[in-house]
Amino acid sequence: MSETKISKGTAAEDPDNTLVLRPSPFKWGILLALCLGFTVFCLVMAWMNGAAALIGAAFFAVGSLICLLQLLPNGCFLELSSTGFTFCSIFRERTITWEDVAEFGIHSPSQGMKVVCIKLNSHSKSSNFRTGISSALSGWDIGLPDTYGRSAEQLLSLMEKWKEHHSN
Repeated sequence: MSETKISKGTAAEDPDNTLVLRPSPFKWGILLALCLGFTVFCLVMAWMNGAAALIGAAFFAVGSLICLLQLLPNGCFLELSSTGFTFCSIFRERTITWEDVAEFGIHSPSQGMKVVCIKLNSHSKSSNFRTGISSALSGWDIGLPDTYGRSAEQLLSLMEKWKEHHSN
């Protein structure tokens, strides 16, 4: 199988290839600029008014670092293949086979935010602490960390198409 790196809306979304999706550099670039701006603002406030604003500066500096890591090659991606999918965020990867997926869905953790989520088959559920917390809070076992430049609905449709194609 060949690896196909595409942007949304091209014919290369064929489930017989491997598809690698990357996060939107625009979105992460905006978040990086905001975090850097707030870091500078908090440092100025700390210089003028005391050390309490250093906590804010540290918080936004960490946010800046996370944004940078998401923008690096292989720092964040979703790879769909014939056997399943691998998602990566901040260089931490997790692979799930199509057979392990009971269903995909969309969860809205806050107003205007949508996340593609996964329910695992009972045989593939582990006693993972994060999976247990996620399931208790949202009803889903796993939430993908990004929508990779697409709407949640588009990503959900794409993943369902790949699962259906490779589960037969």
